[in-house]
Amino acid sequence: MDAAVRCPGCQAAPTKRKLSIRLDNDFYHCWVCGIKGRNLLYLLKKFARPEAVEIYLREFLSVESTHQEGDVVANVFLPEDFSLILNATSCSSDPDFMACLRYLRSRGLTDADIWFFKVGVSNEFKFRRKVILPSFDVDGNLNFWVSRAIDDHVVPKYLNCHIDRNSMIFNEINISWTKPVVLVEGPFDLIKAGDNVIPLLGSGLSYESRLFSAIAKRQPDVYLALDTDASEKSDRIARKLSSFGCNVFRVPLGSHSDVGEMSRDDFSRCLNEAVPWDMWSHVMDKISDIGSRSIL
Repeated sequence: MDAAVRCPGCQAAPTKRKLSIRLDNDFYHCWVCGIKGRNLLYLLKKFARPEAVEIYLREFLSVESTHQEGDVVANVFLPEDFSLILNATSCSSDPDFMACLRYLRSRGLTDADIWFFKVGVSNEFKFRRKVILPSFDVDGNLNFWVSRAIDDHVVPKYLNCHIDRNSMIFNEINISWTKPVVLVEGPFDLIKAGDNVIPLLGSGLSYESRLFSAIAKRQPDVYLALDTDASEKSDRIARKLSSFGCNVFRVPLGSHSDVGEMSRDDFSRCLNEAVPWDMWSHVMDKISDIGSRSIL
């Protein structure tokens, strides 16, 4: 059995009952804006008053709320012997550590970048010849880390901690929500793209992610700088954010396939050439793409 109510996040039909909720399992879906999920509590925490959340917890889940905004959901730990790479290479001639440092510099990172992003290394077997990039929440607590192999033949290239990426915002400690936010795919894109940049650690943005909630709530201008082969995923993200009232811009990468292979000056120039995204321009791009394929 379903219940139909007004969708709290719907800009297109704010007075119509287009949010359908399954009463047997709390699955919800808005038939206008597309917001959907499997956890009604998440929706209430995002849009409802705190007292409504408390009533739902008490009357429908039979529990008392102990959650406070900013609570650490799960403990994240770096390797026990984690060391900042510039410290490690200054007191050790370990060839793998030196190779990691050379790799970072070959990617265009300066010592200032390496210090700022706290790039480190470890002697643990699974981290050998890998650089580790930690992430910190708004209070300075470690909330994630990602490591990257420096050798091309290693598969997989990336090793992440076992934390749900939707539950955290990578390096939120460095983000100002009153300024435009740039979204990129990976950690090296983050380093090359300047200030106020958040990596998705992928090319998607879930409605249920902490990052989407933060953007929808604070409404910064958003610049999408995803890899050139992720244009459809970039469009999906743009549609989601635009439907929640955000101004969205697409950053052209020119001849580059991703931000990580660019210099800072290159990316700055591309950022200045960003174009507003809207549904009409998106539709026209699709029509143009269909036309070009038919000619071929």
